Amino acid sequence: HLDFSQQQNETINACNCSEPTSKTLCVSSVWRIRNISSEGIVWRMGRFVNPDNSAFQVALNSEIYVDKTGLIEEINKVLGAMQGYICNSRPRRFGKSITANMLAAYYSKGCDSEEMFTDLEIGKKDDFKDHLNQYDVIHLDIQWFLSNAKDADHVVAYVTNSVLAELREVYPEQLPAF
Repeated sequence: HLDFSQQQNETINACNCSEPTSKTLCVSSVWRIRNISSEGIVWRMGRFVNPDNSAFQVALNSEIYVDKTGLIEEINKVLGAMQGYICNSRPRRFGKSITANMLAAYYSKGCDSEEMFTDLEIGKKDDFKDHLNQYDVIHLDIQWFLSNAKDADHVVAYVTNSVLAELREVYPEQLPAF
């Protein structure tokens, strides 16, 4: 169980998985690590940790995008509460990945998404900017891991090793290498 609450911003939990286990926002996409600097603070953006917002931008560019950012308002209401442990489970082909990409784009410290959300439903809320790009986010796409792991028996180890390696790069003081 990793707890980064000593960091400047508390982390949250909304999981595109069966059982959330830590105070982390788990969602689903894949990007490389790079530094982002804002007001002298350097944040690490990565494949799994604090991803950018490009996956959600692809959805916004679609002719058939339906605004579901009202969900963000509901999540904002329960941040820091027991109800903050959220599992995004839906039937197959029912929008889990788009929802996960939306949540990552909104909460991730790894990007600046204000312009992206301003004209959407959440952008019209009074507390729109309170949580925008303020959290450490872990963004996982299990299908990506399944297709990149040696075989199905090695998926859990591959997820664990990949995410821990990136977390060690992002937080070397809190997670030193072995």
